[in-house]
Amino acid sequence: MEDQLRVRLNQFLLEKNLSQSEFARITGYPQKNISGFLTATVKIPKIDLMFALATYFPELNLRWLLLGEGEMINLKTIEINKDSIEIILEQQRIILEQQEKILADIKNK
Repeated sequence: MEDQLRVRLNQFLLEKNLSQSEFARITGYPQKNISGFLTATVKIPKIDLMFALATYFPELNLRWLLLGEGEMINLKTIEINKDSIEIILEQQRIILEQQEKILADIKNK
């Protein structure tokens, strides 16, 4: 099972065009730990690796990673993230407009 997990994790990193050091930089997960698992020096990955993957790559289907079931990328997560980003951008636009009104009121006094 660990071997298949190792293969699938490598596939994911290739799909994302990420080196081990880039993965470490993005997630804060130690590069030596990811290297240890991917080179089979470490048989079983630490749970921190799964947390890093779930946190920084929500589009990754963990069922696929752990069990080989389904697709690598969870498209619903990507759609949700896109919707969330649009909502955040709209909220920021409203805040910016409010700040501009406040500044205009201050200048007019």
